[in-house]
Amino acid sequence: MSTLRGFLAGTRGALAVQFAIVFGAAAMFVAIVANLSLTYMEKRKLQSAADLAALELLSSGPVTPDRVRTILLSKGFDLTDVTIGVSQGNYDPSRSSSDYDRYLADATPTNAVRVDVSLPVRERLASGWLRNDNRLDLSSVARMQSSASVAMGSRLLRLEDGLSGQLLSALVGYDGAIKAMDYEQLLSVDVELLEALDALNTDLELTALNYQEVLDSEVSLGAVSSALQVARTDGLSLPAFSVAPEASSRLVTLNELINHAQLAYIPTDTNETAEPIVINGGQLLMASAALADGDNQVALDLDVAGSLASLQLRIGETAQLMRWDLTSDRDSTLETAQTRLRLSLLEGGLLGGIGLEVRLAEATGRVADIVCSNRTVQRVDVEVSTSPSTVTVDLGRLGQLQLDLSNSEVQTVSFSAAEIGNGTVKQARSGLSVDVNDAPLLYRPLVRAVDTLLVDLGLHLSEADIWVNDAECSRPVVVL
Repeated sequence: MSTLRGFLAGTRGALAVQFAIVFGAAAMFVAIVANLSLTYMEKRKLQSAADLAALELLSSGPVTPDRVRTILLSKGFDLTDVTIGVSQGNYDPSRSSSDYDRYLADATPTNAVRVDVSLPVRERLASGWLRNDNRLDLSSVARMQSSASVAMGSRLLRLEDGLSGQLLSALVGYDGAIKAMDYEQLLSVDVELLEALDALNTDLELTALNYQEVLDSEVSLGAVSSALQVARTDGLSLPAFSVAPEASSRLVTLNELINHAQLAYIPTDTNETAEPIVINGGQLLMASAALADGDNQVALDLDVAGSLASLQLRIGETAQLMRWDLTSDRDSTLETAQTRLRLSLLEGGLLGGIGLEVRLAEATGRVADIVCSNRTVQRVDVEVSTSPSTVTVDLGRLGQLQLDLSNSEVQTVSFSAAEIGNGTVKQARSGLSVDVNDAPLLYRPLVRAVDTLLVDLGLHLSEADIWVNDAECSRPVVVL
């Protein structure tokens, strides 16, 4: 019994046991910390490699997991039990406050690539003691910045090709196109340039000695429109040239539009003896209006008895231009119409006011996608819809009625890099329909048959001309 008590009370060798326990725990702790540090370093290196892979996939070549695996192997990574995922989609920084919600896989327009890598946590030290089933997940998102400059103009009618075109060619030998309410040809009246410059010189009392001095003078748009009316070559007195009242006082210098070297040697008031110079008056007025920040050929604003009634009329809209950037302008649209009429009655009355809005030759467009490869634009897709006419009647508190003569079909028009460089102009149009508040008023197959017949006859109702001035794809960047 005394022997057992002595054994239990003995302390010799206890320090060695305690040291072994403490040393073992410390060694285990050091191993864990070392493994975590090595894992963190490996993750940082792998993240850099994943970023590089995302950039390379977005820049060129197929977007596949095998390409990512090849890139990672070339960097010396052990890919045992490593899983790799790749997707293409859209990254929009305005979509969400969360970084990861800003990327949507398989969404368009495609401007981003996401690479996902999952790898096991490996024990580099004390692997026989430390066992775990944990994995490290990392991802990288790279996006391509792209932009384009798109222009669009609308027209109500084009007569070309088809049976009508063949008939015109056979009868009078005319092979061109006849257009009505067109963004280019609403004012297709010719004028005699020198006579118009004489009218400017006289009306504005410029006292210019030659026609070049008239071109060098600063004149108002209202004066230009009046002079063009005087110089019409068709001899008609009907008003063909007018500008909005608020734009008539805007100033323009015609030498920025007309460059004729001989005008400096021709004295003013000699147009009757000089060789006539005939130009398109409508194009000159529209260019002058653009130079002075004007948009419409005809504009009228009337107010009757305060808020009793008001009328706004806009006729002849030039081609509209939009600079589109994928990041900031993704949902921006391009809108144009050749006639806009807005009538308001009894605003603020018991019924809340009555309104009428009519739009003719209307078109709407948006950039749908810019396809890039090796930082080079491959294709630009523009979605376009047109309508011959929309009429909206606002009955105030009683509701609203809308009549639309289009089926609102969206056409996708694609431009290759070569077509963009050549300035190729393409046409698009939606089909005809008769809808009231988006519900068909007439049997749609019947209207579609009538529309097809009109096209076969060469009558193209409600068209839009679209072209892409330029497009670019910048260097891809890692955003996640």
